[in-house]
Amino acid sequence: MKIVMTATNPVTNDPRIIKEAKALNEAGHKITIVAWDRDCKNPSEITPEGIEIIRIPVKASYGGMKDFIKNLPLFYKKAYKILKKMDFDAIHTHDFDTAFLGYILKKQGKKSKEKNKRIKWVYDIHDLYFTFLETEGKTTSLKKDILKKIIIKMDLAYVSYADNVITVSENIGFKHDGLKEFYTNKGIDDDKFTIIWNSPDIKSFSSYEKISLKKSDKFTIGFIGGLRTVDNFKKLFKMTLEYNYSDKFKFLIVGKGHKIDEIKKYAEKYGIDVEFTGQIDYNVIPNYYKICDIIYACYPMRENIRRAMPLKVLESQYMGIPVVVNKNTLFEDYTLSNNMGVSIDIDNEKDYLKIFEYLINDEFKNNNTSNNTNNTINTSNNTSNKFKNNVKNEISEKYVINYWDFQKNALKNLYASFKTREQ
Repeated sequence: MKIVMTATNPVTNDPRIIKEAKALNEAGHKITIVAWDRDCKNPSEITPEGIEIIRIPVKASYGGMKDFIKNLPLFYKKAYKILKKMDFDAIHTHDFDTAFLGYILKKQGKKSKEKNKRIKWVYDIHDLYFTFLETEGKTTSLKKDILKKIIIKMDLAYVSYADNVITVSENIGFKHDGLKEFYTNKGIDDDKFTIIWNSPDIKSFSSYEKISLKKSDKFTIGFIGGLRTVDNFKKLFKMTLEYNYSDKFKFLIVGKGHKIDEIKKYAEKYGIDVEFTGQIDYNVIPNYYKICDIIYACYPMRENIRRAMPLKVLESQYMGIPVVVNKNTLFEDYTLSNNMGVSIDIDNEKDYLKIFEYLINDEFKNNNTSNNTNNTINTSNNTSNKFKNNVKNEISEKYVINYWDFQKNALKNLYASFKTREQ
């Protein structure tokens, strides 16, 4: 099949979109990606795998909702013009912000020229889009509340009209639901969904480019990802100072985002040892995991966070690095059931003590034959040394190795089913 994908980023460093495009390319499909280049500095290209990326330069900032909404119609106009001229069998729209293109083209009855059949539309939902209006975990105005209701109504219409819907998570047999259940609980048929977890591609992740990085003498708490929120860092830095751990802990923040300057201000305010690397090529990210003692994967609470499974949680599992996650989330279910980290309520300042105690207690156990019974934490939230030292044999092979291969097959099967329906 000829498949065209759409995205509101330039797809230069988006692991999920790149993995999906490569998987479908491997299955023999011809893949083209129509992408929004908001920086206006990334030319269109054909990748070594033969995937064509058509980048549309429309200047817009990242993180600013007003600027994004202002320029989105211009991207739609240019993308629509390109898509109308293209010949393809299916359109695969990534996230709510490009779903309109799939919706309108299917509604207009666009057909593939070669087969003279109406195109299929796959709506790939990475996030619950309305939650981006919940600044630091909550809506802040009546206008945003109204816009949130409009987005949910439109999203449900898109999901109902698409031929198939991909989501990134579902209930894994414990307490918390995933993104799929958000829609099925609103009456959307369960059969419409294909679950493609945001799992790391272990083959490429394990053959990463090695670079020389020095491990700090201090315990290192790492954050790897986009810097879009502040409150989760502000409280972490504050409690590091208040618990008198500033001289024992370092923070390594790998990534960029529109909140980076604000986060830096709080690091300076509390006198915390923080290293900011800026954006790092995904091919070298494992080097940064290796110099961390624990990965901080906590965010201001909102609906999307409750139902998410962050990539960094699964990457940490493969690398043998424990994680700190939000309480009352799907990824807390995963983390604690696999004994791979600690969960905290980020609004409870006392909970941050668990992070420090976890690392200090683990170090104590490594250097002493007896347990420090006066300074231990709940073992249900404690990752054993066996996880850290033997992860490649015990945990990773069971849950992560070839895991993207499983997701890849689900994606391939979805598109194979379209061919079957045509026969």
